Amino acid sequence: MADFAQIKASVTIAQVLDMLVITGLTPTGDTLRGYCPCCKEGNNRAFVVTPARNIFYCFSEKKGGSVIDLVARFRRIPEAEAGRQIAAHFGLNGTSNGPGKVADNVPAISEGSPERKPGGFDPREYMKNLDPSHAALKDFGIPEQTVRDFDGGYCAKGLNRGRLALPVHDDKGTILGFMGLALKAELPEILYPKGFEPPPFFNLHRVGAGTLTLVSSPRDVLRAWDNSLRDVICPLVPLTPDVLDTITAFMRARQCDTLEFY
Repeated sequence: MADFAQIKASVTIAQVLDMLVITGLTPTGDTLRGYCPCCKEGNNRAFVVTPARNIFYCFSEKKGGSVIDLVARFRRIPEAEAGRQIAAHFGLNGTSNGPGKVADNVPAISEGSPERKPGGFDPREYMKNLDPSHAALKDFGIPEQTVRDFDGGYCAKGLNRGRLALPVHDDKGTILGFMGLALKAELPEILYPKGFEPPPFFNLHRVGAGTLTLVSSPRDVLRAWDNSLRDVICPLVPLTPDVLDTITAFMRARQCDTLEFY
């Protein structure tokens, strides 16, 4: 059986693109983008390769992963067979002599120290009660490290009991409150505290200059983050003309030159 750790440490995703004869990708910053060669859906920026992290992501299917995942999806074969084919193509002998597994997640970005909110609510104390490694999150499809990056976790009591609780920030990074995401199709999909008015978009405070990507849900934002895509947001309110005017002004302030929808 192929040594997955050795493959991920020894074979670059650029080499696998050559192996699969995937061409036509356009360099965009530190990524390569183009039509997805696996699902063949979406536009010419739906498929994103991040060479520095040896991973890919498809906005159309909302799936991504390592070099092994790419070969498996492209050739529609099991991961074990994909690993065997990569090892055979690059002459790997199945022993792990490389520097080790490529990290699956980037280190958490510090949010700074959340300030105590009026009325006695302290975000720091609330975060202490969240469990990012809880077993109930395993089937949600978001790695523990990504949940930690967003200062979230499984909530065992209170309004968000049985949900993934995540802080909601304004565009400057101040925590406004916490929302609870359903783990098993509970309704509503997103739960807010009584009387809480969410900001227009989730994850605005992390956005920098360049291309801003708008996805459907907070879960999609987390998936994108796990695949090294940082400037990704989702709406928390209906996209009215006023809300679109808000994002236009925000993009101008942050020097975002393009808005993409997925």
